[in-house]
Amino acid sequence: MKVFLCYGTPQDEITALRIQALATVAANYLDVYVPPALTTECQVEIQSKIHESNALVAIASSELDVQARYQIGYAEENGIPVFIVHVEPDPSRVN
Repeated sequence: MKVFLCYGTPQDEITALRIQALATVAANYLDVYVPPALTTECQVEIQSKIHESNALVAIASSELDVQARYQIGYAEENGIPVFIVHVEPDPSRVN
């Protein structure tokens, strides 16, 4: 199963990357893609990764940024199931 993980804040990116790292344990079953924060990838590459995915999971401790909302909308428009997961922010990581 291929999963595209998007996130709303830099702290959410840390959570997404942790999930991606955990997914390597289940490498035979789960392939997780997390787009880079300051992406140099063009929208076409991001759209391609979403198209290849069986689902999009959005990690959100607060509001989703413009890029995450675009990714969610693109997935929905193309029939990719979307799951939004609310996570409590880690107070030890607040700037």
